[in-house]
Amino acid sequence: MTLVMIFSTSQALSSQPPVLVSASCVAQDSFEAPGFSVTEALLEQGVNVSALPELAGLVERSSDLACSIACHSLNILPGFEVLPEAPANYTAFTGAYWPAQQAQVSPYCIFKPSTAKQVSTAVLVSRFSRCPFAVKGGGHATFEGSSSIEGGITIALEKLNEIKIAADKQSVYVAPDIRWGQFYSELEKHGVAVVGGRVNDVGVSGLILGGGISFFANMRGWACDNVESFELVTASGLIITVTRKSYPDLYSALRGGGNNFGIVTKFQLHTFPVGKMWGG
Repeated sequence: MTLVMIFSTSQALSSQPPVLVSASCVAQDSFEAPGFSVTEALLEQGVNVSALPELAGLVERSSDLACSIACHSLNILPGFEVLPEAPANYTAFTGAYWPAQQAQVSPYCIFKPSTAKQVSTAVLVSRFSRCPFAVKGGGHATFEGSSSIEGGITIALEKLNEIKIAADKQSVYVAPDIRWGQFYSELEKHGVAVVGGRVNDVGVSGLILGGGISFFANMRGWACDNVESFELVTASGLIITVTRKSYPDLYSALRGGGNNFGIVTKFQLHTFPVGKMWGG
């Protein structure tokens, strides 16, 4: 299922600053100051637009070239991995979606960030070039375009794959592309569990952001009820930690609100001790 973005495809194509596509009590200016400059934000990420000829001349070019320029610019940045359209690894990626509808969508390129900062850079490049993007976590959503985009940039989070249990074993940090089966196997080594999905190959991110029914739901609520914090990339490239105290309204919205408020690059989930379980 797709992760979350703070602006819609149509807004990504607009020169106007993005706005929240769902109602929230979190004001936009909490994340983006008046007079915000995408160029300056990219420079803070270490990306000098004037040093990338195609980006620098974008205002003089046809908008049809926007995604070509955006993908090429990401590809030449050090440490960034971009799959262009057509090669075998691109075809293998698009064909690996769980639903056939998703596999039929052909993005201009596939970007595989390895850090939240790279995700932030991709959002800013997309915004600067006006090339739309979609974000792929587990890729399990059933409708076309839910975590892929025709002719745009698919940001695939498969390289964000860390699982880190806190020293006190009271919580665990998990990346968005981790599958529940893989996650449970790691947690089992430490004698703890989380409230999570019931199908092994479903991704962590989509289930949590959509609410998340679990085998533990009757005792401990849904998966989204057990999130302690979200690491989130906003439309202005900010990387923030969303908790009950730091951004209470946004925190509430992310717990079941779906793919509307930013790109989640890390979850902190509450853990609890668990012994043997039987089913059948």
